[in-house]
Amino acid sequence: MKKILILSLVTLTSCWKTLPDGRQYRISCDCVSGHNEVRMTLMTTVNPNGTLNQIPTTETVYICDYSVCDTVWRKK
Repeated sequence: MKKILILSLVTLTSCWKTLPDGRQYRISCDCVSGHNEVRMTLMTTVNPNGTLNQIPTTETVYICDYSVCDTVWRKK
């Protein structure tokens, strides 16, 4: 029973798509160029005395500016 469950889970979450003629493919994208962006947000915490305290936090996120996509065919 465990093998059937694992097999069905893998089949349902597969990234391969099937054409009507039976060939399987997926789209693969690679980032060619991008930049880092710093974002600032306010994190709200509650002090023990019940007052709110807002702390500025920053995070750096990579933004892809240009990517190249290609079709990958599954070999039988």
